[in-house]
Amino acid sequence: MKQFFKLLSSSIQSHAHLQFRRRFSAKLFVKGFTFRTTEEDLSRAFAEFGEVTEARVIRDKDQKSKGYGYVTFSSLSDADDALVAMNGKLLEGRSIYVDHVKPNPYISRGVPFATGPPTQAGVPKTRSRTEKPKPESSDPDPEPIKIRTWSA
Repeated sequence: MKQFFKLLSSSIQSHAHLQFRRRFSAKLFVKGFTFRTTEEDLSRAFAEFGEVTEARVIRDKDQKSKGYGYVTFSSLSDADDALVAMNGKLLEGRSIYVDHVKPNPYISRGVPFATGPPTQAGVPKTRSRTEKPKPESSDPDPEPIKIRTWSA
């Protein structure tokens, strides 16, 4: 009986964790695939779980794959099914990691938000308290620095 409640508790925690992580997103983060894997390969691998609306491989400035990307499904349940089935599975000979995309706290969901105090265009920015004013020199040719050497 004790094991039953322990299993039930872990199942509830796992479900709660899944609900928390997905945050209403049908987009999955996928990493660990080969550098040869294309968007089409990702889409094909995940298509058995539902309609894939987008598959994206992240590339560097030279257009070389970084070995991770994103797969977006048309429904949350399809994304959940794909996550459970594909996490830890082999894709082109490599074990992949799959998880729901973590929401970015710095990006709002369509609601405007501020990251600092408002500013007005054309109004000079005031100096902060930590900035010290630069000393102005009235002498156009300041005296050169003299370096002394010590002889032993």
